[in-house]
Amino acid sequence: MNDDTILSGKNLYECYFITDEENKDKHKCRECEKILTQRRGSGYANLISHVKGSHAEGWKEKVRSFVNSKNINAKAKNIFGWLEWTIEDNLPLSFCNKINSKKYAKLKPISSRTLKKYMALVKDYVFKKMIRERVPKTFGLIIDGWTIGSEHYYAAIFITWTDTTNDIHTVIEYLIYFGVADDVDEATIFEDIDEEFKHFGLTAAD
Repeated sequence: MNDDTILSGKNLYECYFITDEENKDKHKCRECEKILTQRRGSGYANLISHVKGSHAEGWKEKVRSFVNSKNINAKAKNIFGWLEWTIEDNLPLSFCNKINSKKYAKLKPISSRTLKKYMALVKDYVFKKMIRERVPKTFGLIIDGWTIGSEHYYAAIFITWTDTTNDIHTVIEYLIYFGVADDVDEATIFEDIDEEFKHFGLTAAD
């Protein structure tokens, strides 16, 4: 995206102004709260003149930052959509590579390698922000395993502690790891893994 597109009247308007809900021709500047009139569908000339005149210092950097933030948010929503779809519907990670998935999905295309990357980042975030920062200095571990059908889940590890708030004791548990015994010789998501490590696989259920 070139600079002229980034600094367009529309982006400047979205960055600096709030339109009145009752009178769509009235717009309040977020910086100085001045109310300006600009007829709908007639461009942004009056609003642009105000910003360049009253907020001349730094307006370009502000609009660039606004557009960059908006683009990042769009990317994040797209990645979240693929993660949610794959995990909630228990789909293989290669699902996003399929021609029909890309053809009919409203989401922008993404590769399974990219999907794996952001799954790992989400996992890291959960450990750092949602678990590690909450876990007290003293805690316990619960290690378990179970079988569902032909799949044997092993080394399931829960971290646990007792939380006391207002004299009410609550047991807190987080599942922090488990593996599943599975044959992944043909698994496309592990196409770059060494043969010696192909003794268990991670599916969407994991």
